Amino acid sequence: MKRFDIDVDSLERSGALHIVPSAEWYFKSGASANQGLKLWKDLYKEAAAKGFKRFRVTGETACFFQLGRVKGLLEYERALHRVLEFPMTAICAYDSNLTAGEKTVELYLELIKSHSTVILAGPQGAVVKSC
Repeated sequence: MKRFDIDVDSLERSGALHIVPSAEWYFKSGASANQGLKLWKDLYKEAAAKGFKRFRVTGETACFFQLGRVKGLLEYERALHRVLEFPMTAICAYDSNLTAGEKTVELYLELIKSHSTVILAGPQGAVVKSC
């Protein structure tokens, strides 16, 4: 973000931006979906208390593949994308280079089922699917 002249330090100080390492977010309690939902809810409450009107998040999932926790990722995604008690817009990113060692087609079908909208990008462009 800093490469794109985004003042990360100022945004973090104001509470508009939180950057949390995967070990502290996903794996703090063994990649528990319930714990992940609690963390999102707590962060939402904190943002709302500071007067923020929108809550947008993104999650980088490479750590699940690097640590061999694909099953945990699927459980996390299924739980996260149910109807939440608070409004949140989320982007989940998956690096296809990391998923190549998995049963790729089956993995992506499971991930697609967990999301309401999917964007698949490759050398030929992007495909958007709304479920």
